[in-house]
Amino acid sequence: MENAKNLGGRPRTRIGAIRTAISMWREARGLTQTALAEQAGVRQGHLSSWESGYALPTWSELEALATILSVTPQHLYSDDMVREIRAAAEVT
Repeated sequence: MENAKNLGGRPRTRIGAIRTAISMWREARGLTQTALAEQAGVRQGHLSSWESGYALPTWSELEALATILSVTPQHLYSDDMVREIRAAAEVT
C-alpha cells in the first residue's frame, strides 16, 4: 500500500479515479468493504484507505481486486473507465 502523500510525480487525479472506480465496482457487485477485503486477502482498513484516497493499492493488489470484481485492472485506474462506469450507473 502506497501512501498518497508520498506519490512523487503521480497526479492526484489518478488517486481519485482509482478510489472512485474501486468503490463503484464494489457497490455494483453488491459487496461490502469487509467482503471485498476478505476476498482480496487484505484488511478492511486497507480497502477503506484506497477508497478514501489516502493510499493506493500495489499493482498486485489492484490485479486481485480486478479479478474479484470481474474487470480488468485498467477498469480500476483509467479516468475514461470511471466516466464509463458513472454513465452506466445513471442509465440503470
